[in-house]
Amino acid sequence: WDAMTTPTVFRERRQLADRRARPTSFWSAFRFHGRRRGFRRAHEGRNAYVDCPAPRVTLLVIFTALCSVLDALFTLLHLGYGGSEANPIMAWALSQSTTLFVILKMGTTGICTWFLAILQQFRMAFIALHGLAFLYFLILVIHSLLLFS
Repeated sequence: WDAMTTPTVFRERRQLADRRARPTSFWSAFRFHGRRRGFRRAHEGRNAYVDCPAPRVTLLVIFTALCSVLDALFTLLHLGYGGSEANPIMAWALSQSTTLFVILKMGTTGICTWFLAILQQFRMAFIALHGLAFLYFLILVIHSLLLFS
């Protein structure tokens, strides 16, 4: 077979457009099902997007989501024992309805955590994701102290 009669399906991949010619865009990072998990060279990974979150980032997102659920549950328990909500926005949501409180709490935390996971290769976002997980851990410690005292 010569180059003229070879079907396009069998042409060498080197003749096709290089998919790495342009970086992963911000919008493609929202999909969470691509193939780019990281970068080969150290300097490439800074301030760039990946299609798939790193395992550590995935664990932080899951941990933060679980902590948010527990925080909402412990807050409702605490309110049942006569306590009050410290966050004024969440206090307003609670004055409207418990459902609004839970939706607002879970939605805000989920959107912020997801956004930080998308920006995992940006240093400040990576630090913020760790800070958010640690902050929720501290909130759960405070809830535990209030609950058991």
